[in-house]
Amino acid sequence: MSREIHNALYSESQSEPRAPGSPAYPQIQVPEATTYPSPVIVVGPAPGFPTSPASPVPHSPYQPSRSPQFNDAQVVYSGILVPNPEAPPAPSGTMKVPGYFPENDYALLKSAKKGKFGVEKWDEEILLRTLVDLNAHQIDAVSDYCSAMTGKTLAQFLPEKTRINSCGVIHALALGPLGYDVELARESTRGIGTDEDCLIELLCGHSNEDIEILKRAYTKRYSLSLEKEVKGDTSGEARSFFEIVLKGQRAIPQPIDYEAVERDVDEMHAHGLGRNTVVFCQVFINRTDAHIAAVIDRYGQKHTSLSKAIKACKTFNPDVKNALVYILQGVKTKRNKQGPLGAWRDAKFLERAVAAKRNKSQTLVYRIVRASWDPVRLQAIKEAYAQRYGKTLEERLVEDKSISGTYQTILLELIKKA
Repeated sequence: MSREIHNALYSESQSEPRAPGSPAYPQIQVPEATTYPSPVIVVGPAPGFPTSPASPVPHSPYQPSRSPQFNDAQVVYSGILVPNPEAPPAPSGTMKVPGYFPENDYALLKSAKKGKFGVEKWDEEILLRTLVDLNAHQIDAVSDYCSAMTGKTLAQFLPEKTRINSCGVIHALALGPLGYDVELARESTRGIGTDEDCLIELLCGHSNEDIEILKRAYTKRYSLSLEKEVKGDTSGEARSFFEIVLKGQRAIPQPIDYEAVERDVDEMHAHGLGRNTVVFCQVFINRTDAHIAAVIDRYGQKHTSLSKAIKACKTFNPDVKNALVYILQGVKTKRNKQGPLGAWRDAKFLERAVAAKRNKSQTLVYRIVRASWDPVRLQAIKEAYAQRYGKTLEERLVEDKSISGTYQTILLELIKKA
């Protein structure tokens, strides 16, 4: 559907707009986004350590420098501002996002429902064009308005995600960044077996604040403890690994202590790969990104490539091995000299999702949707993809014949957000 048609439908769907601040629209003041300066981690010249990169390494966007304030209207989650999951729905008639009228987009989304005689049918083009243009706060405002009108959240009102691939994307967008992560965490521990790969991407490398926000949002939605759910659905070394991650006790970002790096390298080598998993888990889970990067460099200088050694180790639990490699690839100096940490790794994971034969649509959807919420990070991922594979991510999706129709269109629209 062209942008001209979309704009026409939008115009037809809206009533006479009311000015912000009018009596009919008392505003809920959303505080301005506060910029929290990221500590500069200086990887300076130290005896026996590699001197690259030449410039300071920016701290990971996944480690904001303050604890979440749950009385705020918004919180920082995964490097972006999202609506506070513990805030109540906006009262009817209030303007939750200054200058934004949710009833207009609600009317447009409602007009996409075309079913008759109890048979539900949706115009997915209208849903696609409307949702892709909304940010997390606007989607939250539309969902609150939808609840006031129908008693259902936006995700509950729109098509079920199980119907076709495009509906899975629509459902994910309707949940917003945090709501979608909460649902992914729930699905990863339900049914037969655990989706450890999804859990790894949801939990590993994130800040203590991110973990706390996710756990609290999970409990609010399901009245369950995420820690208990993961513990009950995993076993052995994998259970121990995720238990440590979910405690959310990573070190506070600070300049690198090279003596501590040396101790970690020596202890890891002394215990040996696969013989004492706890030592490796403690370093990779609880240290800062910059510290882990320094450990990787120093281990490689003194012994061998830590990445190759972990991959080659046959005695590691497979899920723990995958988690350690995921964290390692997200911070190692070679692939993270500039831009958001982990962009190169995420580009590689997107290619794996496109090339996959099993569970392809589910994995591809959550990797693209989750990346799309942060345009700066998404742009870095796209650039890394083009550099690594010699083609753009958009070209890769177009050439894959199993990705077509509205499903292909909505994925491409999300990728173009950067």
